[in-house]
Amino acid sequence: LFDWQLLYEIAPVFGLVSAETGCRIIRTAWFEKPRKNGKSTECSGLGLYLAFSDGEEGAEVYAAAKDKAQAQVVFQPAMTMANRCPALRKKLGPRGILKSCLTNPTTTSIFRPLAADIGGNLHGLNVHGGMVDEVHVHKTPDTIDALETGTGSRSQPLIVFITTADEGDWFLVSAGAGW
Repeated sequence: LFDWQLLYEIAPVFGLVSAETGCRIIRTAWFEKPRKNGKSTECSGLGLYLAFSDGEEGAEVYAAAKDKAQAQVVFQPAMTMANRCPALRKKLGPRGILKSCLTNPTTTSIFRPLAADIGGNLHGLNVHGGMVDEVHVHKTPDTIDALETGTGSRSQPLIVFITTADEGDWFLVSAGAGW
């Protein structure tokens, strides 16, 4: 990570904790940057942390995007990071690093991609973390709603929204579509 990422993104999100509970205060983060500034890769690492190092038993962490290919943009680097980190590779075990899911058999925690275009009901997820990639291209708020409402039973969930900065026309189109 660059110094500015640590100082202005990671430290505020993970460093502000309640004196009473010791839990994170910030539950939602919004990272908006121009293309090719490492948003997706940064969120890959955050997803790994939330799933396997945040102390949450049975953590469910999702790399959510408009479609399967975009969800893989965040998930694939996380899989590569897990494979290249001996400690994490050992923690997850021989069957814990798959193309479709990362799992820790000891804590039953998972990190997996989630595509908005799969249809069906996404409600019922027990979300500890969500990385919502390219927010500006989501056609409906359904996936985001499912992630946000799925955090209700977690003590310190985190939903991270990442998107490419643009002129904002997507909002006008989305507003016309009923959002």
